[in-house]
Amino acid sequence: MKNNIAFGIAISLLIIAPLSYADESEVKLKRSCIKDNPVVEGESDPTLLGIYAQLCDKKNKDNKDNNMILAAQQFQKMGKNYKALRIVSELESNNIHSNTLTDVKFLAGVNLANLALNQMRDKEVRYLSDDTYPPAKGFIEIVNKAMPAPIIVESKSKNDEEVKAKTYTTKTTKHYTNNSTGNKKNRTEPKIKKVTTNKSNVTAPPPATTKSGGNPFASLNN
Repeated sequence: MKNNIAFGIAISLLIIAPLSYADESEVKLKRSCIKDNPVVEGESDPTLLGIYAQLCDKKNKDNKDNNMILAAQQFQKMGKNYKALRIVSELESNNIHSNTLTDVKFLAGVNLANLALNQMRDKEVRYLSDDTYPPAKGFIEIVNKAMPAPIIVESKSKNDEEVKAKTYTTKTTKHYTNNSTGNKKNRTEPKIKKVTTNKSNVTAPPPATTKSGGNPFASLNN
């Protein structure tokens, strides 16, 4: 029984030892590796060092470009944008391109632009100049054209709601104006009564009468 336990412990130690060595090798890089990749000198991030350990491994020569892309991505995540762009520039000079590499280039550039703008506004207390504003405006226009599909749909729905709200407000205002005008038109002003004379009720003076059988010129003699 004791022999079985001892044998099990020995097997466990044999399994753990290589793993421990592998972990240690991911953290500590060879001098030759650092010499070939000076950008990693002084770095202590375990993920980054693990990438460079794979990169410097001669067995992974065929996967060198992918490991360098991963290294650039890790540098960008760590906020070390200049080092990320340095690797991007090196890969692109060798005609190496990928979506991940483009994203790294974009994010690193945006972060550097944000840092510069914050320094301009907070520390130097100044605005964009005639030279710096047009590129920034052009960049914003390009970003608006490249928005993700969900944001485009959301933005379109908001615009539709705003248009509907404006249309409803316009119709309501127009309806209220028409009602106000209509009420003014429907108001009846008091009519002035005109007194009219009925010609049929006016009595004409009686005609002159003459005595029958008398002299018709008798009145002239009087």
